[in-house]
Amino acid sequence: MVFDSETNSILARDFKNSETKVLFTIPSDISKKHQVYDVKLSPDKNKIAVTIPNPMSLYVFSLEGETFYKGEGIADTVTRNNGTESIYLQWLNEHTVIFQDYRDIVKLDIETGMKEMLIKDAQEPVVCPDSSLMVVKRHIDRSNTYFLFDEIKKKEITLGTDLDNIYFINKNKLIYNEGDKIILFDTALSTKEMVGNGHIIGISPDGSKVYYVNDQYVVDRYYY
Repeated sequence: MVFDSETNSILARDFKNSETKVLFTIPSDISKKHQVYDVKLSPDKNKIAVTIPNPMSLYVFSLEGETFYKGEGIADTVTRNNGTESIYLQWLNEHTVIFQDYRDIVKLDIETGMKEMLIKDAQEPVVCPDSSLMVVKRHIDRSNTYFLFDEIKKKEITLGTDLDNIYFINKNKLIYNEGDKIILFDTALSTKEMVGNGHIIGISPDGSKVYYVNDQYVVDRYYY
């Protein structure tokens, strides 16, 4: 899924037959007045969440064009480092999104419009859809420390500092870069294993493979 800024449309490409189709076109009253910053497709693939900056606002539409939610000035984008425009929008489930509001992470029920605090003093959430797990970053002792957070248990597990390329394979497995190391983390046992070296560039849709670039700039893959 990609955003075409010239037509203000979200496009989907089928790589098997090389066909591209328009999933959704952002209404002109939004796209002509504001720069579209981010778009996210819901887990059920029936809704599109759109954010625009200055002020940071959130809109949720059905793919047929119905407006599910409109929140203008929904978040303060000034962060500790004063260097981001994005609210790190993520879908938690089909009716709930989470995002960064100033130095905190909040969640929003798009059906009721209820916004509530999720984690104070945290940034850049990465969620595992349809679960209670997410990875967040905090600044501790001048370092960027990452935690695995369980929303239901309100429990945090330290993963490490300065992590990158974080992906949930499923609710039991998490993979990320710790420097050049590729780390596989077991969320149930809270154990980690180094499974390779290289820069992670993505995982397969079924979560069975992780793709990474090694130090010879060759794309490789690791199977689970």
